[in-house]
Formats: sequence, C-alpha cells, structure tokens
Amino acid sequence: MPARPRPHELLDGTARIAFGLWIGAVAGVAFVAAPLVFGAVPEHIATKDSAARVIGPAFARVDIFGLVACALTGIALLLRREDGAARWRLLLIAVVAICAAVDAFFLAPKITAREEPLRIYHGLATTAWMLILLFGALLLAVGLLPRPSEASRDPS
Repeated sequence: MPARPRPHELLDGTARIAFGLWIGAVAGVAFVAAPLVFGAVPEHIATKDSAARVIGPAFARVDIFGLVACALTGIALLLRREDGAARWRLLLIAVVAICAAVDAFFLAPKITAREEPLRIYHGLATTAWMLILLFGALLLAVGLLPRPSEASRDPS
C-alpha cells in the first residue's frame, strides 16, 4: 500500500500546479487572447473600446488567480523553514505578487475604463506582466520549491 502524502507534500503539489497554471494563463492571455481580440477589431475604429471591454476583465482575473498561487507557494516555502535557496524564491514570488496586485487593483481597472494617460497605464501593465513571465518562468525552470536536502528529511 503506497504511503499517504503528508500535508506539506499536498500543499507543495498544489502550489506547483497553481503557479504553473498561472504563468501559462499569463502567457496565453498576453500572447494569444489579447492579440486575437484586438486584431479582430477593424483598424478604422479609433478607440477599440469594445475589445478593451472584452479582454480587460481577463487580465484582472488572471492576476487574482496569480495572487492565490503566490500565496500558496509562499506558504509552502515558509512552512519548510529552509534558508538559502528558499529566500531568493520568496523574493521572486513577492515581486511577481506585487506586479499582479498592482495590475489587478490599479492598472487593469484604469485601462478597462480607458482613463488617461492610457498609454502610460498600458506600458506599466505590459511591464508588470513581462516581469511576471520572466520571474515566473525562472522559478519554474529552477524548481519552484527546493527539493528537501537529505539532511533535513524526516525519517518517519
């Protein structure tokens, strides 16, 4: 009979899945959905308000999901009580969480409402999502959660 996973192993697995899904959703919305929606609006329409109303809420929803994924991942790292590798991971998770929060609660609502200076808000939101993608992909590439060392494994 296989051993039952420990609670921290379930949290680790959930955090890995949630974080990976979030980074995939960011890439999907940024590089597939938004270009398709804005590309479908004829160029002669000056404001593209309808496209912004369609895709705008998706950005905020993806950001909210990201905040949950970052919280799960941060909790999983903190519960490990590890030093070294976990610290820089926590720092990167904090950076992407801040980017997601600023976009979800400040930038996305202003962009969806088409507030001026729209170009600046859009540029900041694009930068936030590029940082999320860069640091998120880095975290996924090196291992979101460090593997427990042999010395710190619980023999029970």
